[in-house]
Amino acid sequence: MSPISAASRVLMVLAMAMAQTCSVAAAEDERARLLARGEEALSASRINDAWLAFERASNMKHAVDAETAIVRTYMQAGQYRRAISFAAHTSGVHAGDPAGVGLYGWLLHLGGQRAAAERLLSEASIRLPGQRFLGEVRAAIRENAAFPEQDPPAAAVRLYPYAESNAGARKSVVAGTAVLIDQGRHAIVPTATLGGARTVWLRNGMGQTRKASVKTRIKSKGLTLLSLHAPLPLPQELQIAASDPFPGSVGYVAEYAANTRPTPAWPVLHVGFLGLPLENSADRALGVDVPRGPRGGALFDSTGRLAGIAVKGNDGSDQAVLINDLRKHLTKWLPAAHSPLETSKPSADLVYETALQTTLQVLRE
Repeated sequence: MSPISAASRVLMVLAMAMAQTCSVAAAEDERARLLARGEEALSASRINDAWLAFERASNMKHAVDAETAIVRTYMQAGQYRRAISFAAHTSGVHAGDPAGVGLYGWLLHLGGQRAAAERLLSEASIRLPGQRFLGEVRAAIRENAAFPEQDPPAAAVRLYPYAESNAGARKSVVAGTAVLIDQGRHAIVPTATLGGARTVWLRNGMGQTRKASVKTRIKSKGLTLLSLHAPLPLPQELQIAASDPFPGSVGYVAEYAANTRPTPAWPVLHVGFLGLPLENSADRALGVDVPRGPRGGALFDSTGRLAGIAVKGNDGSDQAVLINDLRKHLTKWLPAAHSPLETSKPSADLVYETALQTTLQVLRE
């Protein structure tokens, strides 16, 4: 058999290179299709379909776009602890990409770890100078603002959930925050938040949206009980406090950042120490340092149980209507707790995961 000529060997090498190039191009096309399919499924709240598509894309190539998509899928499913764990991995492995770092910093901020978020983003801004996305994330955290709604690729990665499609809600503005109770059938909101709204929509941190109407008002507390036209899911982990928390004990308040647009968002958790009782009142000074806003956020005690609602006092100060007082006015919807007193301290991550479903955006037309 005659030896292969030099020219033939060159042709063979070129053919193999072309085949490999075509194979790589085909793989990239397939990966792009998987990412697009996953994004479409996520926008339609088909969580499992989205996760499968993004996971397949991630297995094809270890890249930040697929990994941040998986993080957002966990958030859309209400699984904050899995989301922030995977975001930490993504940020570390892809330290040179602003998308992974920015997403991780945003999730740290949401979960009450603002100092850690600012430190991470400050170091990243030095390492990655001139990255507009990192600057936008830092500015939103500094101002306690909702991340501005943008269409990719304007933003490196989406920092808010998809909302259920609803024409009425899209015409509304975010007026404040409410607390979901009674197996997801009712919600408590400061009356002032509602204003003279003709229609009210409530939306949780997973984008699930329901229309609501006024059930009853508690004039002495400035609160309104809203009835949802269809229930929203409540987390299995949610427990109602058996009694009011002690002044000075650890407390968590979850609220949505102010926003004049109907943009969906994830709530922000604030951690602090509960304030003292107010003179001649069953209410308390809130104590937890929460940025300016209309209030209405869920108050959780040191054991992670729902213990009240944050409100604005007549003097404009931040106060809390606690669980005993709420029960007195809303006995039918907040029955007495019969579970044993829990003394273990949950992680802030677990409290935030509960808040994703318990804390609602109030949208009004």
